[in-house]
Parts: sequence; C-alpha cells; structure tokens
Amino acid sequence: MNKLILSEDNFGTFQKIINQLSTMIMEVQFEMSEEGLNITAMDGAQVCMAILDINKGFFEEGSELCKDSFGLNIIKFNTILKRFKGEKVFLELGDIVKIEANKKKFSMKTIQILGDKKVKPNLEKGAVIKLKSDFLKEVVEDGDSISPNDSGITFSYKDKKLTITMENPHGTEYHCENDEIGVQNEEVVVKASYSKNYLKKSTIPGEDVLINMKNDYPITIRYCDGDVWHLDYIIAPRIENN
Repeated sequence: MNKLILSEDNFGTFQKIINQLSTMIMEVQFEMSEEGLNITAMDGAQVCMAILDINKGFFEEGSELCKDSFGLNIIKFNTILKRFKGEKVFLELGDIVKIEANKKKFSMKTIQILGDKKVKPNLEKGAVIKLKSDFLKEVVEDGDSISPNDSGITFSYKDKKLTITMENPHGTEYHCENDEIGVQNEEVVVKASYSKNYLKKSTIPGEDVLINMKNDYPITIRYCDGDVWHLDYIIAPRIENN
C-alpha cells in the first residue's frame, strides 16, 4: 500500500498536472516504486504520449512508497482532486484509491488497463528551446481565432530565432529573438508542423517549457521542477502529402 502526503503547495502542483493529463488521456497506469511515481500513457488516436515522473522528494515526510502498479480513470480522479483546495492531502493507493483531507474523504476503484505497457521512446536531440508556456498558449489561441479547426502549427528555428506560423492563407507569424528564448545547440536548423489541438492540450499556463524538435520529427514538450518532477508530452508531427 502506497501512502502519499502532499503539502498544500505540492498538492496544487499535483492537481494541476493531473488536470492537464485528463484533457488528453482517459485511462492511465500508475507505476509506483520506492523512488517515486511514474505514468506513461498514450492518447486514443496514438498521436501523443505523456510521461510523468515524480520523485519521492515531492511527497511529505511520513509518506510510504513501495512497488505497485494499478490503473485509474484519470478524468474521474481529477474530478475528485478538484474538490480539495488549500490543504494538506493524504492519498492511499491500492486496490481502492482513497483521497482525504480534514474531514473530507473520497474513494474510487482502480481499473485494469489492457494492452502492452507503454515505453518511452529514445528520441534524438535536436533544437532545444526554453520559453514561457504563456507564449505557446497565446500562439494557440491566436491560431484558434483564424482557424477554429485542427490546423497545423509550424515551428521553424534558424539563426537563434524561433518562428511560429499557422497553416492559414492569412496566417499569424511570431518571431522570438534570442533574448526571449533560451537555446541549446544554436547551429541546428529545424522546421516541423504539429497539431494545434494537441499543442493546446499540452500547454500548462504559468510554467516554463523546454521544447526539443527536429525536422519532421516528434516534438517533446517538457515541464519540470529540477529533479523533483517532470511531465513530457511527445507529439507526432503532421506530414503533409505533396
């Protein structure tokens, strides 16, 4: 039996992460160990993989972690988590999941996840760019205003400049100069397109984001707090037929 204690601040972070995952994925497999918690899941259309790793240091002293595995409907789990605000929360994770704080307590059954266990792919490193997720959120919202359907958003990186373009005859174009983005391996030249809807679902407002991309290659969008936790979204590229 895993028993997790979440401080008020860390519970807020945990709930925000679970809420974000629930917009993309319905059922997930929790993999528990003495080192922490892992979720590796794929959306139903097989376009996006989500990988969450939370180190044991994220949880309060007194937490008990052990090796275990169980499935959860993350949408229902998220609905329950939203009922707790501004308080220390206790989670018991076993055949029955229990969520408790003060005098309030919920429980839900775990589920069996069918199919093979999802494994994180070993992706090559391309252009690695750091920017504010609020910028990414604004780009997606601008894209919605000119193209409400799931059009593509094209990322181009060259000469220390990131350009984001919508697939629309009257597309909106954004330029981030080097003083607005952090860049690794500056000499890389990249161009690739991705689904606007999936980019929208993978955006967590207020967080810094690391993006790894290559030409016509899956994009990795990473949110993290040092070695304490990280959430990766790996989204397949849109390949246009000529």
